[in-house]
Amino acid sequence: MCDMKLAGAVQSAGLLIALSLAPFVAMGCASGPSQDQMDRDRQAAALKDPFGYNPDPHKSEDTVSGNGEFDKDAFKKDLDHVINP
Repeated sequence: MCDMKLAGAVQSAGLLIALSLAPFVAMGCASGPSQDQMDRDRQAAALKDPFGYNPDPHKSEDTVSGNGEFDKDAFKKDLDHVINP
């Protein structure tokens, strides 16, 4: 009798473990671009534009204010901090 309860508990535990691992197995089998394909795409983009140069001035993030517009006051402040530490 005790062996039957133990066997039932083991089966229940095994079923619980199997059901809890099923979503992780399904995620591993998900369709989509493979890691190799994503790596090749990233490498191709790097070869096409190795320095990340963007000739469009409206999309530039290399300004003092960071929003594509030149901020004279912030530039003067930064320049003052460089010259007069």
